Amino acid sequence: MFDYLPQFVLNVLNNFDLNKITEIRLRVGMPLSVQTDGRYHLITLSKPFTKDDMENLIIRLTKHSIYAYEEQIKNGYLMGFNGERIGLSGMCVYDQNGIRTIKDFNSLCIRVPHQIKGCADILLDIFKETLKSFLVIAPPGFGKTTFLRDAIRVVSINFKANILVVDEKNEFYADGKFDLGKTCDILINCRKDYGFNNGILSLRPDLIVTDELFLERDILAVKNAILSGVKVFASAHAKNLDDLKSKEIFANLINQKLFDYYIILSSKQIGQVIEVIKS
Repeated sequence: MFDYLPQFVLNVLNNFDLNKITEIRLRVGMPLSVQTDGRYHLITLSKPFTKDDMENLIIRLTKHSIYAYEEQIKNGYLMGFNGERIGLSGMCVYDQNGIRTIKDFNSLCIRVPHQIKGCADILLDIFKETLKSFLVIAPPGFGKTTFLRDAIRVVSINFKANILVVDEKNEFYADGKFDLGKTCDILINCRKDYGFNNGILSLRPDLIVTDELFLERDILAVKNAILSGVKVFASAHAKNLDDLKSKEIFANLINQKLFDYYIILSSKQIGQVIEVIKS
């Protein structure tokens, strides 16, 4: 999975169960950080991770054509070869239109995707025979995308619904690495508002699935979709529903009861549901 990483980093990762790694952080001149089961492990590497190592890693990630990835880099991330979202830290470069790019990278945050088939089977009990909208809630790194990925598969198999996946960072599909069932249309590297508004008109979905709502335009797109009769599965960063309610951007969404259910995930096991709250 991590062919772009230096061998001395891979040697350390091979000591872990790769199925349990959720995040890897590489910082120039600093220890390697690996997250498993919600805990971080700091490991001193056999040699320092240098600026040259970082440059070579970026070259491999961008397949020797960094200019082809300018849009991703401008938005602060790159996508790995198996759906990893790789956050970038470095020097921001601006022009008259705002941020133009990031250069002189000094750290990476690699979010490792997982497919846990069956973690969303609970939806069959919740929905019975009718699709509903839900928002899955958990802090960063505790399986929201993993749960949504399996929810797509479960709905595709059991409801035969037309599903539009607005995959803003290619994390759900990962160029075919994950099983999403057989009834999906996928918009990759697509802004949520564009995907929702244009997808409804052109692809006529029964259900739209997306990840990480955090902008007002995202919330408005979700609202418009649900009010037009399309079901929505989405996620938000919060500890629980009360925590989400404290975030002003979500207050109206919750008060208007747009989502039928809120699904709260465990902070101990990726993708594990600990509570289902009816709106």
